[in-house]
Amino acid sequence: MKKFNEIFIFLRFFFLEKKIFLINSPSEYLCLIEWSYKEKIDKDKIKVVIGFTTEVAINQIKDLSIKYCNFNKLFFLKDLFNEYIFRFILNIYKVFHVRKELVVVGDYKYYLNQPIYNKAKKFILLDEGISLTRLEKAKIKNSNFQMFSIFNHFNKSESISNKFDYLKSFMPQKKIDNGKIILLGTRAVEMNLITKNFYYQKIVKFCELYNKKNILFYPHRSDNIFDNYKPPKNLTIQETNLPIEAKLLYLDMLPEKIVGFYSMALLNLSIILESTGVEIMNIAYDTSDYKNEDIKKSFKIITKLTQFKNIQQIKI
Repeated sequence: MKKFNEIFIFLRFFFLEKKIFLINSPSEYLCLIEWSYKEKIDKDKIKVVIGFTTEVAINQIKDLSIKYCNFNKLFFLKDLFNEYIFRFILNIYKVFHVRKELVVVGDYKYYLNQPIYNKAKKFILLDEGISLTRLEKAKIKNSNFQMFSIFNHFNKSESISNKFDYLKSFMPQKKIDNGKIILLGTRAVEMNLITKNFYYQKIVKFCELYNKKNILFYPHRSDNIFDNYKPPKNLTIQETNLPIEAKLLYLDMLPEKIVGFYSMALLNLSIILESTGVEIMNIAYDTSDYKNEDIKKSFKIITKLTQFKNIQQIKI
């Protein structure tokens, strides 16, 4: 009975409300928080729809809502519908709904989001990750939109700059632990951009380079490198259900360095931690052999951005 009531509440909201917020990942959730803060939107008036994403992503979003920032309501579509049933509902929506005045969307490529933001009077596109750098505006049917992004290579009239002001407001002055380094994992293996052995050897060489340091390894949510390989002696695998950007709020001390592999988190952290003294470093390697041309295009853009140039490059 409770589920039927929840479905009724969602359907009324989905078809009749004039504003809707659509996300699929923890990073998009963080970006939505920053956008609502910047635009001075009362978070108690925001109802968020989370698409048919992974269980890991859903759990991280739930943790963020509990530990960091919650909105008025979170609708997890997986808890309400089979995906095929929601497709049917979406077909009805295409014909009958109150036209949305505003849609705020994380993944503009997600097929369930497209019919919603394309029919809105206006939509805001949140940072969904590095792929936003290759935004193909010609494929977006609704021309009335703005981007809320850390990337600064878009036209000023098209974008609102994300400076992570909300997160910074909760970041107290913390001491730096010069004996600790945070190493962030990558999903590059999962995307077939690099091999597991290549990835592991880079981790080993990094740990050898900083063999006097305690290295805290935070794997990407799809990262399982140490299922197959033995961790170096000075590396400790950390478990967290929060993105690293939010996790920093709960650390007693900041690490001396935060290091990663061409990740969006490094770009975000270069903004969040810009005045703290924490070094942000990228483990650089040749990306020209990537077989995915879209991803190669993104990295070509990113490496020319001011944010990336502010990140120290380390070749090992």
